[in-house]
Amino acid sequence: MNALASTFDLAPALVVLPGPRAAAADAARAEAIRTPDARDLFERGPVLVAHAAMTARRLGVNVPPRGPGLFDALELYAFTRPARFCAPSAVGLAQALGL
Repeated sequence: MNALASTFDLAPALVVLPGPRAAAADAARAEAIRTPDARDLFERGPVLVAHAAMTARRLGVNVPPRGPGLFDALELYAFTRPARFCAPSAVGLAQALGL
């Protein structure tokens, strides 16, 4: 018999701001991280980001192809809420969701 798990193993979230500022968060904690560590997390995956192309540009890496290690919340929003505007950022996504 299969039972639903009471917890999920989620990919950590990564936010990269302009300049050398980045942060990562998982179910246990959130912390500021150095740009090289953010780049490693982004390229290694799995990771959740709000805009993969912008994140890659800020980290100075090529935009990776879609794959099982990169979860772009902005793409998911566009897929589930077609024709609804959302600014392409973590803040824009939060505002569009009323958070």
